[in-house]
Amino acid sequence: MSPIFYGNAVPHIGHLYTAVLCDALVRTEKVLNNNEQIKFSIGTDEHGLKIQKRAMLENTTPQALVDSNSQTFKHLFDKAHISYDRFIRTTDSDHKDAVGHFWNTLKDNQAIGTGHHEGYYSINEETFFMSKDLEKKGDDLFTAAGEKCDLVSESNYVFKVDKPLKDHVKKWLKLSCKPETSV
Repeated sequence: MSPIFYGNAVPHIGHLYTAVLCDALVRTEKVLNNNEQIKFSIGTDEHGLKIQKRAMLENTTPQALVDSNSQTFKHLFDKAHISYDRFIRTTDSDHKDAVGHFWNTLKDNQAIGTGHHEGYYSINEETFFMSKDLEKKGDDLFTAAGEKCDLVSESNYVFKVDKPLKDHVKKWLKLSCKPETSV
């Protein structure tokens, strides 16, 4: 129900706003639909280049950075009386175990392959961009938000998707993306 927030910095008003909205939705669902089984998780995502970059800037380790910032997020949500059931950190051992189990299940079922991706990447926006969508300033390319992009070429893991599954996903997307019509 809620995003897990990057632990590269302390929370800002947008994090709290999102948490309050999610909390309101969960509380409403529980009251209106008598749904006490709904679970509300919130927490911090503690990996990635932006965390590594911030830790280097602060002359600390990525783990020390996220340990500190994660506690700041948790304290904020507790102080705001956010009614979460679980504050999760992606560095929690049970999270690592669950991800490892998921990965091994996919691997055992030969659902993972290798691939290659290349494009202009913004670390802060965590997005690949096409060159036509970037602004050139000198020798560098920048996003509309002013973030510098670097050409990145990487080998990575991809899901192996067979034709029946591809067709199923395409059909689902077409159904899910149809505009609503009023009667």
